[in-house]
Amino acid sequence: MKRVLIIDDEPLIRQALKKLLIRNELEVVVVGEAGNGIEALSELERTRADILFLDVRMPLMNGFDLLQRLQERNMAVMTIILTAYRDFDYAARAIEYGAFGYLVKPIDEKKLVEMTIKAGRKIDEERQAETAKRQLAELRKTGYLERLLAGEETAFAERPEGMPDFSDGCGRLVVVRPSDGVVSRIGGSGDPAVIAYKGELILLYRTARELTDEELATRLTKDGAAEHPCGISAPFAGEENIRLAYRQAKAALFYRDAAGEPPIYRFAERKTATGDEPDALTDQRGFEQLSEKLELGLLGEAWTMIRGFTETLERRKDEDLDAVYRQYYQFATAIKHNLPRLEAPEPVKKQLADLGLAELAAYSTLSEIDAFFERLFAALAPAATVEDAERVVHKIKAYIRENYAQDISLHLLAERLYLSKNYISAVFKQKTGVNFLEYLTNVRMEQAKLRLERTEKGVHQIAEEVGYKNTSHFGKVFKQTVGVTPAEYRQRRYANP
Repeated sequence: MKRVLIIDDEPLIRQALKKLLIRNELEVVVVGEAGNGIEALSELERTRADILFLDVRMPLMNGFDLLQRLQERNMAVMTIILTAYRDFDYAARAIEYGAFGYLVKPIDEKKLVEMTIKAGRKIDEERQAETAKRQLAELRKTGYLERLLAGEETAFAERPEGMPDFSDGCGRLVVVRPSDGVVSRIGGSGDPAVIAYKGELILLYRTARELTDEELATRLTKDGAAEHPCGISAPFAGEENIRLAYRQAKAALFYRDAAGEPPIYRFAERKTATGDEPDALTDQRGFEQLSEKLELGLLGEAWTMIRGFTETLERRKDEDLDAVYRQYYQFATAIKHNLPRLEAPEPVKKQLADLGLAELAAYSTLSEIDAFFERLFAALAPAATVEDAERVVHKIKAYIRENYAQDISLHLLAERLYLSKNYISAVFKQKTGVNFLEYLTNVRMEQAKLRLERTEKGVHQIAEEVGYKNTSHFGKVFKQTVGVTPAEYRQRRYANP
């Protein structure tokens, strides 16, 4: 039962309010009443009421002054303001000083019931949160959470007495990667529990009900964490799921889009493999095929396989990041073993020689790992075999000839061929003597000349058909490449059939 105190300078209103509370059989008991703010202070100290119904206009000390006194004395009580329409602005100001809500006189019985129930629930939530805060603070001292995060099998057998089991509430775990010098400013209030673990901060929230994403984002902002990358787990119950929640929060950070704003990333449920898609972390065929490609010096095809693995992870969101890093380390090891055959540059040899699993794990996101391997293959591109390089160039030329009218870029070709942009650029220049853009431009200009010679189409239409949306730009490129404008070229062809 919640203890209620009614403060109003009109006795009839106090009695009416008391009758309404009793008649609706709410889980409250009226423990006192007063006619002004001074009496209210005395009654509050005597009764330690949970809910305070407070009139804003009273003699001696009005409701607003009373709220200020309560704040000064750190007396926490759920306050519901009673006001007339003409006092609405005054009540709104009182709410700024911590009032829970307000009721307009004459008091509507239904609204009174709803407000009282909400206040009672809010009190329960705050009490549970306070209990959880104390328990989690004690928990930090035991090291029990660290053992749960590490997945120690003996942790449950050493469960501290009185430790919250999360079965009666809802847990959310957040992994924060703070900037230098901000650790002490995150979660300083003691709620949530904050643990420094493996160079990151773990924030553990325990609430009476499941927090919405918006509510959790607000909490993170209040706790000073939202300005740093944060990975959030799915809701969980039971401390046996803390390890899983930790992995989920880490995965949310690992698969994040580095350009995301604000930097709060929520765990996405793992997608199951389709019937024709092997598990990216357990299937060994890909690793064996990668080794074969490297032994043959087929770098383009080897890069395609690694990119395929990365794309599978992007779809699947595997949360076992230890296994993910081990798989990428296997890829790096396979490349390292084939360096003599590939005649790799010395900087690449040194980088791979110094690369261990711990060094690879320093890349904290999937995009960073992908960029590392892209740079690696770009550096190895000059070592590709003649057959591999010629095959890549043939594919690029064929694609340009078939799609010159479309928007084509190195980025697009890299995605379609599963190759590094740097690799494509280096190999194409090496084998053709011109860069990719020069070749594309030459193909487009040859097609434009054919249309100028054989058709009556206008320059604007021809420009669009060969991949230029801007006719003026097309004309400028045509003159730079051919030496004359499109119109002059057509006239010359007519003059010299």
